[in-house]
Amino acid sequence: MTRITTLVENRPGAHRSLATEHGLSMLVEHDGHTLLFDTGQSGGLVHNARLLRIDLSAGEAVVLSHGHYDHTNGLPYLVEAGVTGFDLYVGRSFFDPKFSTDGYSQTYLGPSWDRTWCTGHARSLHELDDPVRELVPGVHAIGSFERTHDCEGPNPRFVVQRAPAAAVEVDDFRDEVSLAVETPKGLVVLVGCSHPGIMNMLDTVRWRFDTPIHAVLGGTHLVEAHGERLEEALAYLTDDTIPLLGLSHCTGDAAMDRLRTMTTGFYRNVTGSSYCVISDPS
Repeated sequence: MTRITTLVENRPGAHRSLATEHGLSMLVEHDGHTLLFDTGQSGGLVHNARLLRIDLSAGEAVVLSHGHYDHTNGLPYLVEAGVTGFDLYVGRSFFDPKFSTDGYSQTYLGPSWDRTWCTGHARSLHELDDPVRELVPGVHAIGSFERTHDCEGPNPRFVVQRAPAAAVEVDDFRDEVSLAVETPKGLVVLVGCSHPGIMNMLDTVRWRFDTPIHAVLGGTHLVEAHGERLEEALAYLTDDTIPLLGLSHCTGDAAMDRLRTMTTGFYRNVTGSSYCVISDPS
């Protein structure tokens, strides 16, 4: 059995007691294993897990999709709640300081904690630098995405400092990590913000696995897409090769409203939503 529960997202669902925030956190339960994909920006995931009767201490691993606060700052709250027996997985260059810029000022967007903090809190820290890493049987971390869609170039608003004395440069999000979960229906792909481009990322998954994609869950950062990039991405996501889209967070309301009219396989993946695939009993 595979069940993916959205612990934190920007929007409320039917359970109005759950906390919502600008951020994302999803719990993956797969054939007896439990992993957390992103942690939101606060203690919302801990609060919501309690209300949903989810035991976060059962988690074997925490995977962070990239080094932005709205996907990482819930981690200290997880530790404060007594959850420390997990392996932490981040992408290469995750700890390079990240900022947003408007051309005149910069705002730090990275996590509130650093590599040193991980000592004594996580069981182990893994900085991924391989294209595919199986974390537990049937759950794979994917990074080092191929960049083949020209319209999915870097967003100049996001910058990074690669060395302490270096000037900032446009962030290519080389630290971005997604998850691919094997199910009887195909791969379920989890994405945090898809900064390298959702088409680049899904094409990379297709090239590395001999299994079709059944579902894509998470954020696609189409909130800032327009013109050719937006139209190409919407057409790509609705070309009938991906049966289910559970999108959220940075996808943006405008893009999600369009997707709802373009495919019957779309739903808004809000706080408290669960998606489940039952294993074939045979």
